[in-house]
Amino acid sequence: GFIAGIALQEGYHPSWLQRLNQTVTDINSLNANWVIINPTWTFTRAAPAVQEAIPGIDLAGFDLQALATVMRSQGLQTALFPLSLYPKPAEVWWREAPRDFSWWVSWFEGYRVFVKHHASLAVQTGASVLILGDPSIVPALPNGRLADGSPSNAPEDALERWKEIIQDARQIFNKPIWWAVRYPQDFEAPPAVLDEVDGV
Repeated sequence: GFIAGIALQEGYHPSWLQRLNQTVTDINSLNANWVIINPTWTFTRAAPAVQEAIPGIDLAGFDLQALATVMRSQGLQTALFPLSLYPKPAEVWWREAPRDFSWWVSWFEGYRVFVKHHASLAVQTGASVLILGDPSIVPALPNGRLADGSPSNAPEDALERWKEIIQDARQIFNKPIWWAVRYPQDFEAPPAVLDEVDGV
């Protein structure tokens, strides 16, 4: 049951698929038994927040399928850990975002779509685990903070909104859902959503 995994970087270019077989060989040479794949969507607008897949920048579903198929064929278990990309440093994007009530409503609705999409991809690609907890979305957690430590003005019902997002993912993906925890920051004040997931 020991997991010895390799996390692929979230950067992507279609030409990298040509090196997929060599990548798998390199991973196997390290005696890894898991691969964490980081598909992304990019925030293309800040007000309102719009997050979408950009061809050539974000890993397309069919390329993800090909990647996962090769990994599994070599005996590697896969986990999907979807991440967000930003047109500027994430801390700057969050600081400049309006973060008023209507903005948060649209942000959570958009992020729900993002999670449900990747839960479906986790099913389609045969992933063993879906990982949530992208470090860049910490301001959206209950009692969220910006990078400078100031309050993010996350809505009071942020925990309920996260519970709904995780429940939506469970209705699609019936395998374990984990949460990525930042070290050491989150060990001092663990996110309240940890009670909703199967592993950390």
